[in-house]
Amino acid sequence: MLAIEPSEMLHPGSFAKLGRDIADYSDPDALIALLVAHPEVMNRPLVVRGNRAVIARPSERVEELLD
Repeated sequence: MLAIEPSEMLHPGSFAKLGRDIADYSDPDALIALLVAHPEVMNRPLVVRGNRAVIARPSERVEELLD
């Protein structure tokens, strides 16, 4: 629904707090496993409307779903 790469779902500050190197997660499956194990590293908020979704950062991105 987001139509983005898994790496775009990362919040850089939260990822750094885990003490992990993003270069270790170049494989999309490894990155998704990390997001499942540590959802706090995910960029948020996620806003879903119907069959579309955006990461609402910045908050103006929500407007994309309101047309």
